[in-house]
Amino acid sequence: QLLISQRPQGPDFQKIGGEALVEIVAIGDISGEYVSGAWTIPEVKSSRDEIAKGQSPTLEITWDPEAGVQILRWQKDQLLFEIIFAGNNPEISGYLTKPDLIAIAETMH
Repeated sequence: QLLISQRPQGPDFQKIGGEALVEIVAIGDISGEYVSGAWTIPEVKSSRDEIAKGQSPTLEITWDPEAGVQILRWQKDQLLFEIIFAGNNPEISGYLTKPDLIAIAETMH
């Protein structure tokens, strides 16, 4: 899955985990941010007692750097740009790497 978004400068980009490793990359003559990972919700199994009592499990969303999602984002001319690629198998056709995402970004006007 590939998502490319462009919007007027305003509120921040999609939030990433505080522990995410953000890499500053060159996109032509401007700087951008590259990060690998995504927010995930771990699988939770409720016990029969919890279900019988009408209790819901507490879900904690966590940042997973191995989630198979790559994000490239930057600002230019009062616009915010973001490219998100979701795919975790580099051996399939159409898999995009960090250099591929940067190359796509460099062609955008």
